[in-house]
Amino acid sequence: MSSILPKSLEMEFMRQYEEDLYKECDFEDYLIPNEPNVHNVVEHLEKAKEPGIVVSTGTERSFFNLSLISREKSLGLVVRDINPKVKMYVDCNLLLLKLAENREDYKKLSTCNREVITIAEKIEEIRNRLLKSSEISDFMKGYYQKHLTRFAQVYFIDSKYQAWREHKTFSSLSKYFDEDILFQRIHVHAKNGNIIATVGDIGDLRFLDQYRISVLDTSNIKEYSLIQLKTGSFPVVISTTAKFWLYESCVHEGLTVEEELKGKNLLTIFEAIFTKKEKPLFLSRDLHDMIARTYPHFLIPSYFSREYIAILEHYKNSYLIEIPLYGFVNTHKNFRFRTRNSEDAFKAGVSKSSICEAFKNNKEIDPVSKQEAIRVLFEDV
Repeated sequence: MSSILPKSLEMEFMRQYEEDLYKECDFEDYLIPNEPNVHNVVEHLEKAKEPGIVVSTGTERSFFNLSLISREKSLGLVVRDINPKVKMYVDCNLLLLKLAENREDYKKLSTCNREVITIAEKIEEIRNRLLKSSEISDFMKGYYQKHLTRFAQVYFIDSKYQAWREHKTFSSLSKYFDEDILFQRIHVHAKNGNIIATVGDIGDLRFLDQYRISVLDTSNIKEYSLIQLKTGSFPVVISTTAKFWLYESCVHEGLTVEEELKGKNLLTIFEAIFTKKEKPLFLSRDLHDMIARTYPHFLIPSYFSREYIAILEHYKNSYLIEIPLYGFVNTHKNFRFRTRNSEDAFKAGVSKSSICEAFKNNKEIDPVSKQEAIRVLFEDV
């Protein structure tokens, strides 16, 4: 694992540039940034102890991270997102950064006022600059020539696209397009080919195992997807909550083989108790919502960590009961209608006596929840 890039990230991963670029994605597009007070991430970025690659999800959020982290702690940026449109946006912004001579030039290139210029004219302007550039490799020129029209259509979303840049929540402390120091931190990496975007699971970072990852920003993914982190690095993992946009972070610690096995078994149990099967558990909000509402004072980890496993184990021991010939049921009263419960077991053919015996034999279960589950079984069924 290296803290030095032997060659640019662009050259290292050039063969993957078109991988999954037009893959269908059923997630909603979040291309325009909506995080207020972006500069609050700085204290978390600075927790990185050694220089390495910044890995981030999202469009502008990723560029904010690169502009706000200390220069000596960042070797480059890898944007990782499951939505191909995020890669299109990032690659378009990256092209504009490469072409720009300075911040003012970039600001003009990245602006498309539809009352003054059409998107077709803007694309032609960018294409002409691209053809004249002597700094961009032939490979990258070909890549941008091939996809420029589509990239620009994603990047210059509509006539109101630039409005977010003027929003009061984006202070001068985070506006890299208005601040020379912040812009320079991004510009130098763009010129050197050390910013790339990839399409895929934010948790699967094994393709970067030859490098040290210093920071991993997962945004608020934890609220709708359980991240199972696969990396040989031990980055600072940053997350936010969408409701208040509070930044949180922790240093990643790898799991032992025993912990991974325990975690896998727990996930199998929890996946089985949820009655909704439209999406896999790790792509739904159900598990996070259940844990957050049960433990409102806990800081829910942003990924599948040792702490997350401990929370699942505590919930299992407190509220889940295994009924022979049926499986686990949830006794928590707040989730009776969203997860399998004692009534479901009875409807599936398990006798009331067998269910009660299973409850009786479980000494760890929360007594209030146990009593409520038995009451419901005999009164409502």
